[in-house]
Amino acid sequence: MNDAEGRVVETFEVDGAGRRVGRSETFHAEGSPAGFSTWRHGVLDGPFEKRSRDGRQVYRAEHVRGRVSGDARATRDGKTILEQKWRDGVLVEMNRAAARPIGAEALAEELRAILGGEAAGVRPAEGAPEREAALKRLKAYRRLCDVPWKDLRLDDAAGEACDAAAEVCRRLGRNTHAPERPEGFDAARFELGRKGAMNSNLWGGGDLVRSIDAYMDDSDPSNRAHVGHRRWCLNPAMLKTGFGRRGAFTAMWATDKSGPTPREPRYVSFPPAGCVPTDFFPAHGVWSTSFYAVDVDAAAVKITVETLDDCYVAWDAPLEIEHLRVADDRLGGAPALIYRPVAAVVRPGARYRRRISLDGGKTTCIDHVVEFVDPVVRAR
Repeated sequence: MNDAEGRVVETFEVDGAGRRVGRSETFHAEGSPAGFSTWRHGVLDGPFEKRSRDGRQVYRAEHVRGRVSGDARATRDGKTILEQKWRDGVLVEMNRAAARPIGAEALAEELRAILGGEAAGVRPAEGAPEREAALKRLKAYRRLCDVPWKDLRLDDAAGEACDAAAEVCRRLGRNTHAPERPEGFDAARFELGRKGAMNSNLWGGGDLVRSIDAYMDDSDPSNRAHVGHRRWCLNPAMLKTGFGRRGAFTAMWATDKSGPTPREPRYVSFPPAGCVPTDFFPAHGVWSTSFYAVDVDAAAVKITVETLDDCYVAWDAPLEIEHLRVADDRLGGAPALIYRPVAAVVRPGARYRRRISLDGGKTTCIDHVVEFVDPVVRAR
């Protein structure tokens, strides 16, 4: 019979209670072996194997009472291309490195704790509570991307400048980082607003909390070449920020560098390594990686993104990469690679292996899994 993947599954044995037992073999549609699994009392238990259609790639692992456990290995043409360690159905190590920084449930719990009222669907009106909620949203993104977030705080002077910037933009009817003085606008207030506009992320959606999502998205045609708003949001040296809103016009003080630039992380990626809740990454978002204390030569960059199956194994050719460029403007304090894997989807269970080389493929500086998981906030 054919399974959902178009393979032919060989008949298998059952015991007196109708439970599957023994070895079950599968075949690709054209008849080549696709692998086998071992069953005991109706439960996957024992060695199993997967094979590519051409037979060149083989993955071997073992189920223990229905869950993958122990060592696993993938080979191609007899050479090892992937080593894994599993524990009770959870991938804990890949190629001798931790497979993910933290599990999905533990991460969601942390993010909900940071978000506080927002996680419960509470969206405050304009004013101090709204600024606090926007700060929480920004902190949650920074925690997700493993950059310093706990000490990030609101600064009164930055907030006043952002209020003035939003007021200037509202009077002009557009967002601009280099505003001219509106007719009849107070000169001192304009200078404060001009300072705020020069140093802020600007948005026109009228909600400070949602403005953080917009800055982190940054994937529209006018912003995806630099994703500058995103890079400022994730600048590891940011210690202070401020928010302002006048009607639909919002501002976030973004250029603070008063915090120390830590030795780690040496790079910041979005989406980050490990579990990524789907409400924290846009459906068609561009990917980016900023490098700190590392020079990036566009001619030497090599990016590989592969789709992974439920065993975190890639079977098909890497995804095509579009919008690839090096933004050496140091927005957010570092140059950045900006790219988008064509056909990558953002849905729970979608997994990708991202590898980046900065020397033409001689060495790999990034090799990790990106796994999209259930949203943290299901209704907003």
